[in-house]
Amino acid sequence: SDMKKLPCRVSCLVLAVMMLLSAVPAAALDETASASQSPAVSEEPTAAAPEAKYADTARHWAEKALLRAASDGYLTASGGKLYPNDPIDRAQAAAVINRVLKAAEKAELGAGSDISAGAWYREDLEKAIYLGYLNTALTAVMKRPLTRGETFLIFARAFGLSEAKPDYTVLSAYSDASSLTGEIRSACASIVSSGLAGGAGGKLMPAKTVTRAELVTILYRLLDGFSLTDCASADAVLPDAGGSAVVRSSALKTLTAKGAYKTVSFCQSSGDAVFSAAADKVIVYTSGAVTVSGRIGTVQMVGAVRRVTVKGAASSLFADGAGDAVAVEQVAALDTLEL
Repeated sequence: SDMKKLPCRVSCLVLAVMMLLSAVPAAALDETASASQSPAVSEEPTAAAPEAKYADTARHWAEKALLRAASDGYLTASGGKLYPNDPIDRAQAAAVINRVLKAAEKAELGAGSDISAGAWYREDLEKAIYLGYLNTALTAVMKRPLTRGETFLIFARAFGLSEAKPDYTVLSAYSDASSLTGEIRSACASIVSSGLAGGAGGKLMPAKTVTRAELVTILYRLLDGFSLTDCASADAVLPDAGGSAVVRSSALKTLTAKGAYKTVSFCQSSGDAVFSAAADKVIVYTSGAVTVSGRIGTVQMVGAVRRVTVKGAASSLFADGAGDAVAVEQVAALDTLEL
């Protein structure tokens, strides 16, 4: 499955409770993308000055997010414009997400790839495949505008938001959610339940093209709840910030939390680790062995060949992949197990 390619980043991304924000405004969701204005925008990183103004951002509904994205170096301009209403494709989205995650490691493109060595997005594609949120290496797909459903899937993969047992009831509010299947359905449920995006007029509109303005709006709803904590050492401690945490590391052995967390997504790239905390939910993406101790509500194992040992008290454990292994120590408590 796509989740076998795990993210690798020596840092912890900690989401505070601010992550649970309101949905994208209806005006944003109903906005019509102007593909005819789309320039041949190079997505090479170029940081803009914080006070920079662009000809097409004044009084735009997403002006604040657009200017922040340009200032942070996530979104680039062309000819003094940011083209907020234009669709964004996989190549451009990968460039943005890689900058946010400070991606460095790259995967090798297979022999079936038609991405030229000189394509500006080749390196970003290699990073995205290594991180596991893209699995295509075809030019036609990389240059195709993203839909809302595809965007939700990419965000869920990149930031560890997918769950083994999502709350699908949140999708019942949308009349067109019945068309969703597979991993996109799971991703949509996770994104909606997290408050990062919603629908308009009783519809989720998963097939609607996403604009550059909409993508950075969702991105900053996510990032406004993040604080960064160095996890380069073998032993790390999450601050007493509450909320939720997405942990990415290639060196971590033990991780403890001072406070009680809502959700912790454990994306250790390799090796074994011990996580000790009080959390409502722990989501395990790592292929290494994870020992979970403390007071845990639910443990969710996303993807195949995951190994989890429950050492503390957990009310339930769910797994959605083949080859998953669960061990429960004699002193531990586990009320529900679904493999």
